[in-house]
Amino acid sequence: MENYDCNQSAERVLMDASRKKNQNRNRLLFIVITITVGVIFSVFSLIYGKMEIDIQKNMKADGMAVSTYIENGTADMTQQLTQLPCIESIGKEKFAGKLLDDSIKYCDCVITDVTGFEKMIRPAFTNVVGTYPEKENEIMLSTKTLQYLGIKNPEVGMEIELDFYWNDIFNTSGTGMQNFLLSGYFTEYQNQTSGASVAFLSEKSMEKNGLQWEPCRILIDHTKKYSSGSQIEHMLTNNIKLNEGQRIVSMNPAEYRAISEMMGSYGFAVFFSVMVLLSMFLFIYNILNISLEKDLQRYGLLQVIGVEQKQNIKVMNREMLKIGLTGSIAGAVLGASCIIQI
Repeated sequence: MENYDCNQSAERVLMDASRKKNQNRNRLLFIVITITVGVIFSVFSLIYGKMEIDIQKNMKADGMAVSTYIENGTADMTQQLTQLPCIESIGKEKFAGKLLDDSIKYCDCVITDVTGFEKMIRPAFTNVVGTYPEKENEIMLSTKTLQYLGIKNPEVGMEIELDFYWNDIFNTSGTGMQNFLLSGYFTEYQNQTSGASVAFLSEKSMEKNGLQWEPCRILIDHTKKYSSGSQIEHMLTNNIKLNEGQRIVSMNPAEYRAISEMMGSYGFAVFFSVMVLLSMFLFIYNILNISLEKDLQRYGLLQVIGVEQKQNIKVMNREMLKIGLTGSIAGAVLGASCIIQI
């Protein structure tokens, strides 16, 4: 005959007795819950990781981290955009000039503000070395342009002779062959298959040579990451007033495209997770249903000797809750370890 501590509560005595009586069942439930949570955790972690990779890939293909901009933007347009609650930040980008080789353009020269470069353009590049140009004669080039120039081992601060011209044909100040200092370089993916690349100039070079920001391209970072480009364009058209010559360009955001690809390529993974969850649920249900008859008989005998029904229910709930929590934690750890190994 088993001895019990007289100082223990009735619920504690019942829980200990129930745990010992249902050891095999509880062990099986724990294993099933662990496997179920582990599989689902692994599948959805892989889906999430693949989505993040696709988002980065789409950004690099676009050449910038934003999908919406306004051509020929002005200060008035910027003011209108800042009033919209869905706008997170605004950047400026101006295609100011070009680099030539025997009158053939091989690189566009762009000027951006700090927000435009750091938040909206730089995330689309990799292997960024150095900083954005600050001085008048500084320039930031892509590795593709450097290779075109025959420079295989670039160094920040090195002097490079380039044939530069402003896009404004009437502005001849600061054009022709001249020496630039390399402030930094980067790897881009957008123009890998095209003939032209992109370089960045400082705002000081634009100011000294009499150029103005307006008109420029206004880069828009908004909160509608999972809306289509046409939906975003429609929203902006209804909330801002465009002047003559201005137009909204809105592509499908990188996040929206990643979701669309997931629903096609990874839709089966979601379906598989649902089927696993359903199968395990039915399995657990059958186990509980089989053991329920014996539990009801035991609880009935306990009520005869004076155990209250609410005490029995409390014991059952605590037992199932403990198995569910421990199984879920173990499944999450199992799934995380599988992801790390992959």
